[in-house]
Amino acid sequence: MHGGRYEPPGPQAAQEMLRKLPMRFEANEGQLHPQVKYYSRSSEQLVLFTENEAILQLSDRVLSIRPQGGNPAPRLTGTDLLPARSSYYLGPRPAAWRTGVRQYGAVSYREVYPGIDLIYRGRGRRLEYDFVVAPGAEPSRVRLRFDGADKMWIDRDGTLVMKIGRALLHQPKPFIYQGTPRSPEPVEGGYRLVGKKEIVFEVGRYDPTRTLVIDPVLTYFGTSGKDDAVGVAVDPEGFLWVVGKTNSAELPLAGEPVADALKGKTDIFVARLNPSLQGADALVYSTYLGGSDDDEPTSVFMRGSNLYIAGSTASTDFPIANGYQSSNGGDRDAFVIWLNVAETGSSILWYSSYFGGADREVANAVSADAAGKIYAAGYTTSTEKLPLLGGSLQPANRGGWEAFLFVADPSLSESATGVYSTYLGGVSTDVATAIAVDQAGRVILAGYTMSGDFPVAGDSYQLGYRGGGDAFVTVVDLSKPGLEALVYATYLGGSDYEAPKSLTAAAGQEIYIAGYTLSSDFPTSLNAYRMVSAGAADAFVARLDWSKPAFESLTYSTYVGGSRSDLASSMALDANGQVLLTGYTYSDDFPLMNAGSARTYLGAADGFFVRLDPSKPAAEGLTCSMYIASPGIEVGNWVAADAAGNAFVAGSTTSGSLEADPGAYRPATAGYAELFVTRISATECAPPQSQ
Repeated sequence: MHGGRYEPPGPQAAQEMLRKLPMRFEANEGQLHPQVKYYSRSSEQLVLFTENEAILQLSDRVLSIRPQGGNPAPRLTGTDLLPARSSYYLGPRPAAWRTGVRQYGAVSYREVYPGIDLIYRGRGRRLEYDFVVAPGAEPSRVRLRFDGADKMWIDRDGTLVMKIGRALLHQPKPFIYQGTPRSPEPVEGGYRLVGKKEIVFEVGRYDPTRTLVIDPVLTYFGTSGKDDAVGVAVDPEGFLWVVGKTNSAELPLAGEPVADALKGKTDIFVARLNPSLQGADALVYSTYLGGSDDDEPTSVFMRGSNLYIAGSTASTDFPIANGYQSSNGGDRDAFVIWLNVAETGSSILWYSSYFGGADREVANAVSADAAGKIYAAGYTTSTEKLPLLGGSLQPANRGGWEAFLFVADPSLSESATGVYSTYLGGVSTDVATAIAVDQAGRVILAGYTMSGDFPVAGDSYQLGYRGGGDAFVTVVDLSKPGLEALVYATYLGGSDYEAPKSLTAAAGQEIYIAGYTLSSDFPTSLNAYRMVSAGAADAFVARLDWSKPAFESLTYSTYVGGSRSDLASSMALDANGQVLLTGYTYSDDFPLMNAGSARTYLGAADGFFVRLDPSKPAAEGLTCSMYIASPGIEVGNWVAADAAGNAFVAGSTTSGSLEADPGAYRPATAGYAELFVTRISATECAPPQSQ
């Protein structure tokens, strides 16, 4: 109420109210296939109830739950009738419309076994089911089959875990009781696996003259949301900064955060860890950042005490600080953020800005120069209203998806901070995925293109498009006007698809590029670790020196991988000039070197860490290689190095079995997909000493 007048809740409050609504079960009155009798739909899952099974649609996979050895046709009814109704006005013909569809709080299968009912209901947005065992009935008769799970096991805490594609579904140890839900009398019990797909319930001592309830709950991994690290960086004091995205409202906070609560669907998180401390003491600082919609960081870069973040946002209230563009320009805008990590509290946020036109922009990469200018690159689908600044080398979008470059100078005031921007591409798809600034202040971009007329310049290593989607590398000199700023550009690829993910500007005019390729004829060098492709997709590392003539400019290029698919996500150079590489692999024969115990492929996809020495030929160039593995899924998203030569890998895992140090900040996962950070010491993969 405000001044005696009712003020309706805003969109954010309304959205939160919708999130908290419990599951509802609707009768099928012609909306779905006639085999479906009842169903429940949410953003997380679709549950269908047929005559004798419940079917869960989870993303692109299906899980079926079916009682075994009981009544093949139990009586199926909706119970706990709700006052709400649903109506479906589909198509132009009223005969196809369905109005006043009934909603229920539960769905019951009566007499699944003699004296035993099966009741499905929601606990919040999670599905639970109860077996209600009447006095004298036998709970030992209950046997459930789960079809669609790739693998099932029971964790040490009694939780039933089902691996379904890339997801893990958890069914915590069942709550078994007698009495009432408000005054339960717990009974000991749990699950026992029978074969690979079925479970039975083991029940301890109870009073057989009274009703017994067995109550499991299906949930995604843990009680938290999804946390995914997209970047790590090491500051001058040796602290580790981790940046990622989260939809969890339970992010552990430390220090004086800019924002102390989840605000949108997905927020940015920033955390500072002290690798020399153990347990909770290792978390020095953490904060949420974002608006009330979806905010996705994609890239981080650290120079001195300055941390830069880029990504994209759908939020119209994204936090802006001295930004060139203070409002969202379209469907989704790119953003750039500058955090001064020497500061504390909310004053850590020194600069933040949107960059976008009328449609969609995503910044995939960020960098900064010694003067503090910020450089971001990605792709745009906007053909109008994209700010074009500083004499753009290409003032128009020539294709559907076009690469862009945006430069900001936070030392200027607000709207003046945008100092340069341009489109870059041909008539088809062009996406910038990596960026760096060399010692001369030139901007280097890498990405992939499907344009046969992508602009090339200088003494290009590869003048023409070879097909499938080639990598591109460009060098832009912003001191030159218009198209003259494009001082070098080349294709780099084979006859299939290349996806560069990372680049580093080295000494002089050397550029390192890393990513993955599907081409069996990707150009490699004579000094390569591996000159030929080994699998369906291989990681690659290439070094271009664009000061050399075209035929000499590819000074190092190699495949890395096993016999299946291996995808590199991030690359860095350590203090010794060695290339550090991380990503994920489906290969159980990924090449390993001095990896100690990290020699076993364990999951559907495992992370990997590789150290290459380009100064050494062939197999000698692989100085370290290991899996980052568990029975779940691990993805290495980012790698960084400190001054001592130690490597840090950040990524995500779906497993609670990923081995952690005993003194780790968090030794076990708490979410469906949880971030991990691991350190590989400079000596961990040192070659064995000769005797």
